[in-house]
Amino acid sequence: MEVISNELDFFISLPKEMKNNLKNKSYCFFDIETTGFSRYKDRTILIGVLYPTNNGIKIIQLFANELKDEKELLTKFIGIISKFDILISFNGNVFDIPFLNKRFKYNNLKYSIDNKKNIDLLKVVKKYKNLLNLDNCKLKSIEKYLGIYRKDTISGKESINYYYNYVSTKDEQLKKIILNHNYDDIYYLPKILRIYDLIEEKSNINKTIYLKNHTMNLSLDIRNISFKNEKLILNGKTNILNINNQIHYNDNYTFKWTPSDGLFELSIIINTGKLSTGKSCLYLDQEMYDLPLNLQDTSNYNLPKKFILIKDNKKLINENIKLIFETFIEKILDNLNI
Repeated sequence: MEVISNELDFFISLPKEMKNNLKNKSYCFFDIETTGFSRYKDRTILIGVLYPTNNGIKIIQLFANELKDEKELLTKFIGIISKFDILISFNGNVFDIPFLNKRFKYNNLKYSIDNKKNIDLLKVVKKYKNLLNLDNCKLKSIEKYLGIYRKDTISGKESINYYYNYVSTKDEQLKKIILNHNYDDIYYLPKILRIYDLIEEKSNINKTIYLKNHTMNLSLDIRNISFKNEKLILNGKTNILNINNQIHYNDNYTFKWTPSDGLFELSIIINTGKLSTGKSCLYLDQEMYDLPLNLQDTSNYNLPKKFILIKDNKKLINENIKLIFETFIEKILDNLNI
């Protein structure tokens, strides 16, 4: 078993959300390479670990020169990660951690990794795939989306073939290719954290409206919208203003705003239906309201002009929700007595 270490003067930039979660906690990134997908018969052959230091980052790679080195490799890995409070991975909860825990047990090592200790970046990306407008959630696709272009071009399957050839031939060039593949996987993981900032950016809708002698700055996080009793409920914030509470009731929508607290709720009656695909959906019928909306649906469906799609099965149509929010707010505020 071989240990390869590299120290770099690259500093990890944590997004705001992670700074709160990782406050006063130590953390590291990890990624594994195996001889296959079966945690029962395949083996761990390479593990990369990356963590911040005072001078930048340190990358440690644990490489099994022979298949029989797995126990030694895992023992060394346990010694490293047991020092950290939080682990960060890509697809770790589904693949890496279950695989490692089974291999720990197989090698009689009394250690296991709790999924709760791990932040799985793939889980985060999958949750907001539609918001980010991603075609898929593969690691290399996400890297490309973020403008990351790695030198390594081989796949995990190719890496396995190279490893078996290396074990037979001890060809140092094959070993270099395998190590570079894992190195790029682990090196670029901290850079993927930028996805949190993009999620934040795409989730927030900000709008400024001028009300007589007042400036009203509204913000809405579409991750916090909810649906209840065939209503779309939008809760957001405004700047604090010294004016009376505002309530605007209508048969099909309600707007409540407490300027002294800077909180508002816009509740809109919506409809349920079926799309041509057979999927269930939620939509807004513009003719139901006493407001001149004139919205245009941004989805890929050929809907009647008066309909605006809000939810396609479980998928939110974020651009439509943004249009609905901005238009309703403008029209309602025009009628408020301030």
